[in-house]
Amino acid sequence: ITPANYVWTTSDDFSDWSAVKSGMTIDTSNDQLNVSFPSGVSWPMLAVTDLNINASLYGTLKIVVKNSTDKPDLQMAPNAPGTSFATGRKKETIPNDNQWHTINIDLTNWGLWTGTINEFKFYNNFTSGSIVFDKIEFIPINSTIHTIRLSKEGQGLLNYSSGTALNGQVLSLNAIADAGWQFERWEGDITST
Repeated sequence: ITPANYVWTTSDDFSDWSAVKSGMTIDTSNDQLNVSFPSGVSWPMLAVTDLNINASLYGTLKIVVKNSTDKPDLQMAPNAPGTSFATGRKKETIPNDNQWHTINIDLTNWGLWTGTINEFKFYNNFTSGSIVFDKIEFIPINSTIHTIRLSKEGQGLLNYSSGTALNGQVLSLNAIADAGWQFERWEGDITST
């Protein structure tokens, strides 16, 4: 059991991100996410979907990024599907000097960072250049970490193994008995059938 890991650092990871508007070029080779913005694309957007992030558990977005566009900033929004914009979107300075920058973005007081985050997008009214991401990571809030120990008697499967969990993290434990065995009860801090 560990907090869900939301980090993109490899070509395979970055393939989860896609262009929301046509005309943008995305290259995920070399373990980076390189997004080029040709002129004529109005408000190009880049998004990742199917996240299922519990916003109350994650407080920082860390990006390692190189900006060679015509804009010195980057805008972002969660849960704004398709080509829509979100009122209250966040705008962060990303110097357009074609140098690597590590940017930590505080999400904790952002009105849109609430509930379950299923989609996250980056955008701006870029008319030229590119942005290259070397890393994108949602970092858990420093909250209490609990050690979870799971064991079984008899034969069967548990859907988690022992590990750690963040305070407030919801876990659905499942026990599946092998043929000839049956589940009887959970026991420990919570005793339940």
